[in-house]
Amino acid sequence: MEKEFDVKATVVSIKAPCGAGMQVGDSFCMRRKNGLGLRVEGAEGWCPEMIMTALPPMNIMAFGGELSWEDEEGRACSACPDPNCAVVVAVERLK
Repeated sequence: MEKEFDVKATVVSIKAPCGAGMQVGDSFCMRRKNGLGLRVEGAEGWCPEMIMTALPPMNIMAFGGELSWEDEEGRACSACPDPNCAVVVAVERLK
């Protein structure tokens, strides 16, 4: 089995008030589960669109992959699809 990593998504900026109530600092994790895959933890209250935006890069990083838009090794930002509030999350591989 390939190496799995815990990964965290954290809201780092918001252009305008988010209709779902997201706030800078809100976060959730994708964690290893004893070799049985990954589990999402702490996403209660997160906007479904933001979760769907964060999960693909989180999954790539969880299995050791890299993203072409990483701003530093193991960290990349993604934005929600709502151009009015433009919530940005940093997705980072945890050591």
